Amino acid sequence: MNEKNWWKIAVIVIAALALFWGGFYIGRQRDPEVITKEVVKYVELPPIHDSIPYPKPYKVVEPVDSMNIIMQAKMSGLLAELFPNEGKDTVYVTEKDTTAALRDWATERRYKETLFDSDTLGRFSFDAMVKYNRLASFDYTFIPVQKQTETTIKTTRKFLPYLGAGIATDGALMGQGGMFFHQDAGFAVQYRYDTKLKQNSVGAMFLYMF
Repeated sequence: MNEKNWWKIAVIVIAALALFWGGFYIGRQRDPEVITKEVVKYVELPPIHDSIPYPKPYKVVEPVDSMNIIMQAKMSGLLAELFPNEGKDTVYVTEKDTTAALRDWATERRYKETLFDSDTLGRFSFDAMVKYNRLASFDYTFIPVQKQTETTIKTTRKFLPYLGAGIATDGALMGQGGMFFHQDAGFAVQYRYDTKLKQNSVGAMFLYMF
């Protein structure tokens, strides 16, 4: 090995050591970089079930003329399916009409709806029954959600030097030195000496940490 090659090797080794110790010193003198990341999500809580078996109205308004209830129902048009009177100026009440009104009054009706379903508020649904012109029962299910904030703190060093040495299967000796920036990307200088051929080689590489 000639003197010129020895000078090349010495310069590379000195440069690698300078990078390593320089990065080591700077990285330890400076405070590490702290990256904070917040993730907000809404988590469902256990559902709440309850039932009101005999709901009571807070206000009751009785008809003014109780003698003409069926007539008023026909004239209002609210029960058009029972008393179709479209295009009629004169309305007559028959026994059949009274029977239809009584049957409708005794009919059991169930209602099931979802009032709201929101990612941030939760879900509220109910199941109600109406019979004899009264709200007979009211069951509801409320599934609340809770806001949760997850904070992830990542600490990285701005400079992260490293050194490495090893041997290949063909007997060659290898050495490597370099530096990472922000524990992400970096570069390195590599030296390889072939003990059989008495040859050495030097290379450089770009590094990226996943």
